[in-house]
Amino acid sequence: MDIDNWISVVGIVLTALFSFFLLIATIKSANAARASAEVAKNSLEFQKEQIRKTEEEQEFMKQIYLFRVKKDVKYLYDTVKEAIDAPNYAALKNAYVTQKPSPFELVRYFSEEQRKVIEEIWGLYHKYYNAYWVDKETGHFSAEYEHPKNRGAMSFQYANDIKNLLREL
Repeated sequence: MDIDNWISVVGIVLTALFSFFLLIATIKSANAARASAEVAKNSLEFQKEQIRKTEEEQEFMKQIYLFRVKKDVKYLYDTVKEAIDAPNYAALKNAYVTQKPSPFELVRYFSEEQRKVIEEIWGLYHKYYNAYWVDKETGHFSAEYEHPKNRGAMSFQYANDIKNLLREL
């Protein structure tokens, strides 16, 4: 065999070796792509599960906040209703400082309509409290303050208004 034939044989062998290595690299790359796709699929499933859990948690928190607000509004209602005949001065003062949800909580846990109702309820109670239980001269709560004669009728009206708004929650 002459030198040209040997060069051709060496070229064929080298081409075969490079083709073999290229085949091995292609197989490894395909396996890595399959593994990467599996990881991406698992990651997507995990993300979907996290979103579902977050939504469930959010719905649970909404129910808790709604329960809390209804309980607080019921306290406001009971306080006003009780004031029709025999006012409980401590309850009136405590109800005044009962906290409505913060603006953050209102936006996060309540619908727009619920937010409006909650604002209206607290506004009604504060209006009632300021009109019938705050001494106009001192600006402080006063059991001795000469309350308007229609206080009982207005307590009844405010109690009914709060009760009706409570039903809307």
